[in-house]
Amino acid sequence: MRQERDIILFDQRGVGASIPQIDCTTVPEAKPANRQALLKRYTEATGLTAPFEDEFQANCVLNLWDQGVELSNHNATTSTARCTM
Repeated sequence: MRQERDIILFDQRGVGASIPQIDCTTVPEAKPANRQALLKRYTEATGLTAPFEDEFQANCVLNLWDQGVELSNHNATTSTARCTM
C-alpha cells in the first residue's frame, strides 16, 4: 500500500502521547480555592446544576480546567486546522 499511497498517522489532541493528556484518572483534584469559580463556569457552560447526574464527568472537567486545560481546544475543527500536508 505504501508504494501507491501516503500513510498519515494522526494522534488526536488530548490522547496518546499528546500534552496535555486528557485522562481523568490521573488529573489532580481542583484546588478548593478554585472550585467555586470552576463550578460556576461549568454550570454556565452546560446549563447543569449540582447535584450532577454524572458527578465523575463534572469533576473531571473542573479538575482539567483547574490544571489550565482548555477543553474547547480539543475538537475536530481545531485538530484538523493543525494538520498540514
